[in-house]
Amino acid sequence: MYHDEVVGQRAAASGRLRTPLLYSIAAALATLAAWVTLDLWSFRWDVPLDYRGDALAVAAHLKTVIETGWYEYQPALGAPLGQTYHDYPTAENLHFMVAAVLGWFGLSWGAVMNVHFVLGFPLAAIALLWFLRRIGVTPIIGVALSVVFAIAPYHFSRGEGHLFLSWYWVVPLALGLIWSILRGDSVWGAREGMPRGLGHALGRSGGTVAILVLLGTASTYYSAFTLILGGIASLAALWVGRNFRRFLGALAAAATLVLVLAANSAPDFIYRLLEGPNPGALQRTPVETEIYALKLTQLLLPASHHRYGPFAFLRGEYDTHYPLPSEGPALGLIAASGLIALVVVAFFVVARAANVNPFPLRSHNSLTSSLAPLSFLACAALLFSSVGGLSTLISFVSTSLRAWNRMSIVIAALALGAVGLLLDALVRAIASRAHPSTARASRALVGASVIAVALVAVSLWDQAPARDTDARANVVAEFESDAAFGAELEDQLVAGDMVFQLPYIAFPESPPTADALDSDQLRPYLHTSHLRFSGAGIRGRDAEGELAELGASAIVNPQEFAKNSQAIGFVGVAIDTAAFDDRAVAATLADELGGVSATSPDGRFLFVPLDSGQ
Repeated sequence: MYHDEVVGQRAAASGRLRTPLLYSIAAALATLAAWVTLDLWSFRWDVPLDYRGDALAVAAHLKTVIETGWYEYQPALGAPLGQTYHDYPTAENLHFMVAAVLGWFGLSWGAVMNVHFVLGFPLAAIALLWFLRRIGVTPIIGVALSVVFAIAPYHFSRGEGHLFLSWYWVVPLALGLIWSILRGDSVWGAREGMPRGLGHALGRSGGTVAILVLLGTASTYYSAFTLILGGIASLAALWVGRNFRRFLGALAAAATLVLVLAANSAPDFIYRLLEGPNPGALQRTPVETEIYALKLTQLLLPASHHRYGPFAFLRGEYDTHYPLPSEGPALGLIAASGLIALVVVAFFVVARAANVNPFPLRSHNSLTSSLAPLSFLACAALLFSSVGGLSTLISFVSTSLRAWNRMSIVIAALALGAVGLLLDALVRAIASRAHPSTARASRALVGASVIAVALVAVSLWDQAPARDTDARANVVAEFESDAAFGAELEDQLVAGDMVFQLPYIAFPESPPTADALDSDQLRPYLHTSHLRFSGAGIRGRDAEGELAELGASAIVNPQEFAKNSQAIGFVGVAIDTAAFDDRAVAATLADELGGVSATSPDGRFLFVPLDSGQ
């Protein structure tokens, strides 16, 4: 008896030590994969990976947080009143907290972007490994699949332009809760042997609240997906188990998540109550729900950045010639195989539903029983997020969520879970043929190890984009040119001076103006510390409309524009020549305003000081 007790204690201690080791290995391998893929050995950490489009808007947010402590108000933009972001509500406050912490260490906004992005790789691996262990995938296969998930095509397509979405590590945490709900397990409960309050904090209740807080503070999209799939799972569990107490527990989890989202968005709602609504700030239409939905074919095809030429060509042909290319969602070969398996399981379960309970969720006697919940959730995700799916019905009520193709990362996590369960079954089948029986464990270990190495190798070839040194060199060149222009402005002007930006471009989410995007007006701000710019004020308010009228007058009557700009307090004009169809027009405008005193090295930006005596 004593010997058995000692053996049991040693086994428990070994398990406690092995679990952190597994997560550490997964995180290290995912970080290494990112390091190799992104060529971080020769990386300039102060220059972001992406320096165009939405990435500039994200950069401006991070710089604002570093400078002011939060992102909601930036006096250096939208001058003279400043940029107030309450009109563009968001609940993704976790990322701004991370930026603030990284800023304490003296990191520049570019370095904060890069560190934030790279941290997403190990976090994604850790989170998926946790989910895979919950559904019964063995450690070696689980670690390999966690690396596959960390370097999912979704990660690179989101990039730093959608930096907050690239932190999709909260998705497997949410799926862990949904898995428990679907199985009919409680997501609330206290740890035994502890006082009630402490027991709940350290038990299932504390874990559930922690996941919901992280989820609701990290992503509105992923939270919405969780509410939808969690609601479907709770109804399915109620139908099968008839346990209303568990159902009410699931509703309590959903209510907690809604409260977290509301708390994160509360400052924006309060601002709207005080200042009135601004419908011009965020302009979405219901039809966009289908434009940005996904299609099954997209998920199964190779990623657009594939390093194998024929695969890249195939994807390019599809996205070019077929309608609704959306944001190019793709799962990769491994996850796509898992999704196909889940669809097959769904057909199998439906086919036998007449004779057998189609959701034997609490049974662990067959592989189908383990795969059925994953199949159920994957089919539900497809039903909502596909073109013409149930998300279209949601758009009749609200257009806040439009890019339902982002459900692809949820589907990827479920599909990799299926791959893990299937490969574990394969390893067991191979090991069962070994004789004597003592050799089975050894054969299983070798088989799992070989499969794990193959999974990582295939994912690196299939999912990670080929290194593009020319593209990176162009990003660095643009960054350095803008930085030189910003330095020149600060040399010529004094702290607090206001610069009017031409042409006026409404912000955010305006269509391109010639070769310029609305976010390009953020470039001078990103490379200065003490100046103020007219650009990037949130459209829809009266003050922003006055700036738009003033900017439009520059082309018609430059002298009158200069006079009126000076009256407001602007001391100079920054002209983005890329925003003019004919750059000669920009040069002529600069001459009429008084002549250029600074030009960016690449010739894109011109600065014209306004003569106070003009």
